[in-house]
Amino acid sequence: QELPKLQKEFSELIILKSKSLDELDLEMYNPGSSPLDIPIEKIELQKGEKSIIASSLFFSLDGDWQMTEGEEETERVNNRWKDSISSNVPGSVHTALVEAGKIPDPTFGKNQMIVREEGYKTWWMKKEFSRPKNSSNEKLIFEGICNKSTVWLNGSKLGNHEGMFGGPEFEVGHLIKEQNNLIVKLEGV
Repeated sequence: QELPKLQKEFSELIILKSKSLDELDLEMYNPGSSPLDIPIEKIELQKGEKSIIASSLFFSLDGDWQMTEGEEETERVNNRWKDSISSNVPGSVHTALVEAGKIPDPTFGKNQMIVREEGYKTWWMKKEFSRPKNSSNEKLIFEGICNKSTVWLNGSKLGNHEGMFGGPEFEVGHLIKEQNNLIVKLEGV
């Protein structure tokens, strides 16, 4: 009676050894079907005019911003920046520094150790933009700022924000002009 039990355990052990770790992990997790297992549903596009809701106006400030490091708040909020580099938003401080040739690529070799300190510094971002045409009751909506920040529009402090996802959001209709200056201070953590 003991021999058949040992033979069964031995055969189960052989089966386990013949499976990859991915296969064993998948069996243990047992997630069910994958979205890729669902049959494809073909959707035909229909001809016609695209409609835009007239009451909503969205204006993106994505793209080229100026970025610089350090200095006091009064210097950055009230003066022109002579020492800035171009930074693409959405993006990161490290990406802007790599593209400007200020630091080596942090994803190569041990460069992460060299560039690590850049994340602990205070960085300033600036965007100059024109008022969107036919706009009123404007809101400034960020879809996330990493990680601790302060925001100014045309020299007026809008507020602070902490957290990477969602927000902040500010009512700016009373501050917006024909030409605007938006500044975001990113504090090192």
